Amino acid sequence: MPSEQQDCPRCGAQSVSDAESCPNCKAEPHSETDTATPADVSTEVYGSGYCPICQTKTRWKNGICCECENDESKSVARNLQGLQGDSTKRRIFAAWIDNAGALVAAAVIAMQLTFLSPLVQGLSAYALFLLYFFVSEAIFSSTVGKWCFGLSVQSIDGTKCTITQAAIRTVLRIFELNPILLGALPAIVLILFSRRKQRLGGMLSKTVVTSSR
Repeated sequence: MPSEQQDCPRCGAQSVSDAESCPNCKAEPHSETDTATPADVSTEVYGSGYCPICQTKTRWKNGICCECENDESKSVARNLQGLQGDSTKRRIFAAWIDNAGALVAAAVIAMQLTFLSPLVQGLSAYALFLLYFFVSEAIFSSTVGKWCFGLSVQSIDGTKCTITQAAIRTVLRIFELNPILLGALPAIVLILFSRRKQRLGGMLSKTVVTSSR
């Protein structure tokens, strides 16, 4: 006799009623009274429409459960799906401050190296320019410009930017923010149209520039 099909109360997927666990969310034991806590919820279960706050299968709108309309579900969504980057004007203003300040400081320091040829002085200035971003993001997860506008660099899981991630972001600046290679256009296009509002350096390092407040 074939087993009866019913919806799993945990994830809403159709499953076998006498199965020891749901084949979709692996809930065990599989019963109508079984409920889940936010810690039990995986990314796949959340993606199926399961709200860990009101524990129902529901629809989502901008990260908020349409069933319970609980703002806390938005923070749960962020933890499960990852942080979203900032693409507002404050990020542009922060970039202006950082780039202008770092460029002037690097040029002034390089000009003092009079014992070097002009070419080496120029390369030294550019290296110092990049070093500013690497040191700032590796140690403080931010820069002067980002700090002024309440922004910081974080991993997409919400943890602090690591030295390795800062290094990847810095190296990619050579290609994304280079006057010879279309200036900052490649970075701007990716930030505006990527899902997490990241430039290529953010994508490869799995980091985002997001609000620190």
